[in-house]
Amino acid sequence: IKRDCDRIFEGGPWMVGKHCVVLERFNIRSRPSELKFDKIKIWACVINLPFNLLCPPWPKRIAGMVGEVVALDADEKGFASGYCLRFSAWIKVDEPLMR
Repeated sequence: IKRDCDRIFEGGPWMVGKHCVVLERFNIRSRPSELKFDKIKIWACVINLPFNLLCPPWPKRIAGMVGEVVALDADEKGFASGYCLRFSAWIKVDEPLMR
């Protein structure tokens, strides 16, 4: 069951129609008032960045402007490559998305 639960949380974000499903982990001793359905984890791309912004420390700083960075698609030294900067971040659902 833990493996299924991990797959569900790692496989998101989940959508029903055009609506996002916000999930929250809890245990049996949690109270409903303690649960905060306020953020989701997304993958995002920033396209057409100049080459000088694909080297450290810029990729992490740029991704941090969107939300709390979970993973950054970069090599071990922090250099991003390709046509876009790709990252995973937690974003708050009650705030507007950045352009």
